[in-house]
Amino acid sequence: MVSFRQRGKDWEYRIPYYDPVTQKRREKSKKGFRTKKEAATEAAIVQAEINGDFVRKDDNITISSYIDLWFEKYKLTVKKSSWDSRYDSIIVIKKNLGSCRVKDVTEKIYEGFLNKIAPEYAKNTLTNIHQVFNMMIREAVRDSYFKDNPIHDVNLPKKAKEKKVEELDEDLKDMKFWEKEEIKLFLQVVSRKGRPRDLAMFLLLIYSGLRIGEAVALTWDKIDFKKSEIKVRYTLFREKDLKSNYELLSPKTESSIRNVPVPPQVIMQLRILKNVQEQVKNEVGELYKDEDFVFADNSGMPEPARNYNYRMATYIKKAGVTKITPHNLRHTYASLLFAAGIDLKEAQRRLGHSSSKTTLDVYSHVMRETKIESVIQFNAIANDIF
Repeated sequence: MVSFRQRGKDWEYRIPYYDPVTQKRREKSKKGFRTKKEAATEAAIVQAEINGDFVRKDDNITISSYIDLWFEKYKLTVKKSSWDSRYDSIIVIKKNLGSCRVKDVTEKIYEGFLNKIAPEYAKNTLTNIHQVFNMMIREAVRDSYFKDNPIHDVNLPKKAKEKKVEELDEDLKDMKFWEKEEIKLFLQVVSRKGRPRDLAMFLLLIYSGLRIGEAVALTWDKIDFKKSEIKVRYTLFREKDLKSNYELLSPKTESSIRNVPVPPQVIMQLRILKNVQEQVKNEVGELYKDEDFVFADNSGMPEPARNYNYRMATYIKKAGVTKITPHNLRHTYASLLFAAGIDLKEAQRRLGHSSSKTTLDVYSHVMRETKIESVIQFNAIANDIF
């Protein structure tokens, strides 16, 4: 609230306010006016500037300091699960641009930052960093460091991003997969000794090629029981693998958003799982947090992917088959596709690769072995005939 006082023959105004960045109480004042009316006229203009957030800011504040101030305000507006996942982005920003003054940020500086870090991070990570930096800069615009957003037209570096995503898509050093007999032995053990949830998960991974993160992110509306199809739309990110701290993110590439046909056995087991889940809901009652996840635990929360790693290892030991991981089931699925004669383009689509080159690079050895097997089978037929 503006106050006025007369000092001798002159008038002075005082305007108390809270700095929107530091939240500290400040005051603007000026003296030397001949009349109270003159003081009031200028005070009204200054008050309007304050209300419009055009208060002079610290021109020397660094990004490292400013992003901390922004983050403290941001945390009050969202759930902990949301702001907690932003902190890793802030660490990257501070590491690379922390010493830069906020007012010195330009399109060129920011593009240089993105180009520098692009080869080190996958698409989702880069996207999160980009979002955090943009939110901070929009706050800086409101705080009058800029008239307009200086990085409004900056996009993620596409080539570097896609290259990194493709590199991360498959682990070429760990290309293990099961033969048909091993699949059969493993599923028999899970069917006899496992939970309906486990059998549904492993059947799905073997006969759909989904990544484990895509599978645990599935909700029931993404299961098309009539078409026997799985709609892949999200992957589940869990901060430090904490059970209650998860976030649904877009898959690794645009091509990862796909519809995958599955055999009737998978659909049948998913129906069984849905019935089991309904029984659990009735038993748990209001304590069940129903968010429609297919692979939910008994509280309704999506079951952590790591649980399936542990349980799979147990079943493998009992079945006496080659030791592999849930991700290796994706390779197993690819081998089944090629053994069934599925063409390269269709395999690429089902696996969610952005190019057929990736499919070729990753699974060329599987295709080569399948080809050799086909030749042997053909020669055996020839021998039977003549």
